[in-house]
Amino acid sequence: MEIAVALALFATGALVLIDSYRLGAGWADDGPQSGHFPFYIGLLLCISSIATLAQVTIAEWKRQDRFRSVGGHPSRPRNLQYPGSCG
Repeated sequence: MEIAVALALFATGALVLIDSYRLGAGWADDGPQSGHFPFYIGLLLCISSIATLAQVTIAEWKRQDRFRSVGGHPSRPRNLQYPGSCG
């Protein structure tokens, strides 16, 4: 679900970026142009959605790696017996 929301926010941010650039996202002689503030809002949306995608990807990678180990102990090697362990 987080991936779908992040992709939707990225698409919205990209749309805002494109439209703000069309309006004029720069700085004129008399101050900022019409699209200056929306441009940075769209940029913030895109950056935050990329960060969310990265966070979800890393969390999924760690979750899959955790469940590959024996007994739910991610730090314990698979075929090593520790003194006093029951197994």
